[in-house]
Amino acid sequence: PNNYLEAQARDRRWAKGTLQAWPLVIKQVISLPMRFCVFYGIYMYVSNAVLFLWTILNAFLADPRFGDLVIFKSNNTLLFSPYARKELLICLVLTLLIVYGHKLVLLRYAKPGDILKELFFSTIISLNNVYYQTIAILMIPFEKIVWHPMKKDPLSAVRLREVVARLWPTTLLGAVAILYGLKTANAWLLISLPMLISFTCSIPITYWTGRRVA
Repeated sequence: PNNYLEAQARDRRWAKGTLQAWPLVIKQVISLPMRFCVFYGIYMYVSNAVLFLWTILNAFLADPRFGDLVIFKSNNTLLFSPYARKELLICLVLTLLIVYGHKLVLLRYAKPGDILKELFFSTIISLNNVYYQTIAILMIPFEKIVWHPMKKDPLSAVRLREVVARLWPTTLLGAVAILYGLKTANAWLLISLPMLISFTCSIPITYWTGRRVA
């Protein structure tokens, strides 16, 4: 896809098709490697929904009005405890190396500055998938699968009106969540900030990266 709107529409189609294949995971006649491939595809989409719902739950639990249920305290080392354990820190570093390390091979074909710019913008904008893939999963029982082919013109540009119409939910959600975090849940806001920045900046980043360059 040449812009995030097309990528989002493709992921919505793929999510529906992938999740409908869940019976293959438990069919004994299907080989184990094939069942793993199906399970992994399902996991990739479901994990986004779990992350989004977990973040929303923690936003409420971080509110001091919940009393003993508060799990994020700005004056408590519990905030940074997941990264204090050596084992988890190693897992985090290895995960980041896998996610971003494969891009190093592109240095043979592009300038380092271009690679870093692509990594930054693609990471920021793709965090919106946490919300939109969750909505796609929740809407599966209520929607029919309708095929909308992806645009094939690599030079096509997005229109600002189209971007606003498609991405205003995350922009509004991100802004409200940031205000909520500043007022009642500072520690939760710190942890969730990358996702909330992605939500809030989704419209300008999508429009800027999807514009047609002469």
